[in-house]
Amino acid sequence: MGMSKLASLPCLLALALSAHAAPVTIPVTFDDAHQRQTIDGFGTCTYGEGAAEEWFQKLFLESLRCSMLRIDFTPRFVEPYSTDLYNSPWFHNRPPLPGPDDNNVRTYSGPEDYTREYAGKSVPISVMQADPEKNLHFFNYKDGTAWASALLAQKGGEDLVLVGSLWSPVPWVKRTSGYRYGNSDYPMPKKGAPWPFIWGGNFAGGVLDTSNEPLALFNDGDRDTSALEQFARSTASYILGWQRTFNLKLDYFSIQNEPNFEVFYNSCLYPSGEGYRPALEAIRAAFDAHPELRHIQLVGPEDLLGGGAYSLWQYGGGKTARAKNLQYLRDIDAQPGGVELMPIAAIHGYAPDGKSSAGAEAQPWIWWREGWKRSPAEGIPGNVAGYAAKGRKSWMTETSGEDPAWLGKDGKSPHRGAWSVALKIHQALTTGQQSAYIYWQMADGKKLNDQALTDKETGEGAGKFTAARHYFAAIPAGSACYAVDEENESILASAYLQPGGERSTIVLLNASDQLQEVRLDLDPGWKPLALRVSSEDSLWQKEDPAANFTLPVYGIATLMIER
Repeated sequence: MGMSKLASLPCLLALALSAHAAPVTIPVTFDDAHQRQTIDGFGTCTYGEGAAEEWFQKLFLESLRCSMLRIDFTPRFVEPYSTDLYNSPWFHNRPPLPGPDDNNVRTYSGPEDYTREYAGKSVPISVMQADPEKNLHFFNYKDGTAWASALLAQKGGEDLVLVGSLWSPVPWVKRTSGYRYGNSDYPMPKKGAPWPFIWGGNFAGGVLDTSNEPLALFNDGDRDTSALEQFARSTASYILGWQRTFNLKLDYFSIQNEPNFEVFYNSCLYPSGEGYRPALEAIRAAFDAHPELRHIQLVGPEDLLGGGAYSLWQYGGGKTARAKNLQYLRDIDAQPGGVELMPIAAIHGYAPDGKSSAGAEAQPWIWWREGWKRSPAEGIPGNVAGYAAKGRKSWMTETSGEDPAWLGKDGKSPHRGAWSVALKIHQALTTGQQSAYIYWQMADGKKLNDQALTDKETGEGAGKFTAARHYFAAIPAGSACYAVDEENESILASAYLQPGGERSTIVLLNASDQLQEVRLDLDPGWKPLALRVSSEDSLWQKEDPAANFTLPVYGIATLMIER
């Protein structure tokens, strides 16, 4: 299990297993030899306006104790730039579905084509000035998720770390990618619609124009500017206006959510890291030019973990090949200053389809962290560096896809159910040595489903919420993760020395279908403080931490100790 052994601490954690297996002792020692990464925090993203509601805020901040919040910063505009959902077909809109082109979307090929007449009208481009102070009036800061996220962030206070991510830049800085939309049912875009397009107000697909070629239609009154400049100016201006509107400070920012995908919602494709780095440089320069934005650090590339080496290196082949995480990092670092430009790597814990969860296996995390010296598969180069090669740390910034049932919907698939949320967090923090773990949604306005940890009605009673809670609520930001030597594959353990060094969190997973009798043997000076145990039929139960206890079948236990 890679680094899934618990690290150093002046205590021995002895686990006496049931008669079904030999007893096992797991040493937990907090010393320099076993210390790994510092935990920056745990959290989720927010979708829709639920984050503005009291029930959501209470679960997020008090029950789950999230220390990080990820926010979609796709810019939103005031009229006339946003007229009729950016002049796109929709229910009871002008135009209504399916639109004059009979494909449910308004297509365009680039900025020159964006303002073409469509359904008897056109929407203008808002040309951004070099000074972001002059651009703030273009944006609607109380539209969509950024507004609801801001209200949650205000409740969270200064200790809540805010991580922004761009699902799409402003639509008129993108050009055609050469790809077309696949097949789907009404009211989705029709098969064959070329990217990019506007679908129900979403800025879908296309590639960012990084040529830096000045265009007359982007004349700012002083000179012709490029799409790349307009991208940086609009992004910086929107963030600045959002910060001022809500009296908040964004801490980190990713220039593109999942840059390898064009999808019907807000999205943008970066086929290679060669295009990704100029976008990073443009955003960094725009941030550095304003005193209220200079503090923001860049993270990325937020592509998928997948299940094999191909998922980490390249999608497809030949002329249609697209970069994946490790290739993005290689291209960013091909020129000096790559780490200073983007000091934190970020990855999404999804399978190659972008919907199913991944991360339960150790090998992808090892490749992400260490890379490889020899080619692991045909067509993949050898000697590829992992994220840690140049001293970066890494965050897992999005994942979901587990069934809400504890052992999966069939009751026999623990790696697909709620219990596996804990398994994937364990692998990410230990083998992957991730410094942060951010789930996709705590709740998304729908009934309990595979994309969120819980819903309004279920609250703390959801299995996925509970599995995450064993880590999120018990490991404060600033805790140090320590390696632990495991001798029994049925029990997965991790340990975290909290800031100040007087308390520690130990999380145990029973990865077997047998009960495990646990005996705690702590060194002098350490004493149990609190114990929570969860299983399929009993979630987040408080137990006596001083006594022997049973770790249930596919159970999770979080022990707090102090000295």
